[in-house]
Amino acid sequence: MIKKLMCACALSAVSSVASAAIISFDFTGGSNAFGDPLLFSQDGLDLSVSGNPGVAVDRDSGLGVLSSLFDTSYQVDGFGPDDTLSMVFGESVTLLSVLFGAVGANDDFTLAVNGTLLSRDIPNGNLFDFSSFNFFSTSFDFSVAGFNDDYYISGINVRTVDVPEPGTLALLGLGLAGLGVARRRQKA
Repeated sequence: MIKKLMCACALSAVSSVASAAIISFDFTGGSNAFGDPLLFSQDGLDLSVSGNPGVAVDRDSGLGVLSSLFDTSYQVDGFGPDDTLSMVFGESVTLLSVLFGAVGANDDFTLAVNGTLLSRDIPNGNLFDFSSFNFFSTSFDFSVAGFNDDYYISGINVRTVDVPEPGTLALLGLGLAGLGVARRRQKA
């Protein structure tokens, strides 16, 4: 009975996996900071955001791009050179959804991830669900599809990956138990 219990405990310890976490970044109520990069951290996940051309800005409606001294919209927009807002996470994540802000009826976005380019209309509710696309990366680049597109990124939801927990302690415990059993057999 004890041997079966020890085997069951050993197998469960060796095969444990840390569960994935859904992490939400809320960029509304910004600090009016600008620069490259803007740094954020949520639940242990780091995020670096930069703008091109120009610099990223953190506004009340969300993140945008300040592309020149004459830029007054601070949004990711297609006026002049197309703005791109690049998000680089501290580890690979799955993109679940993005909340867009200050969206008009004609606004579209473009997302570049792992060599894939996706252009879509921003939905009426401003929340775009990416879960069916299974985009997994550390880097996501948001841009515009046309000259009249403009928006902020107000929030983003990502899922961290399942990470196998090291079974080192479990293996050490099994090794010590094996040594103990072997030692008993030698004495007997």
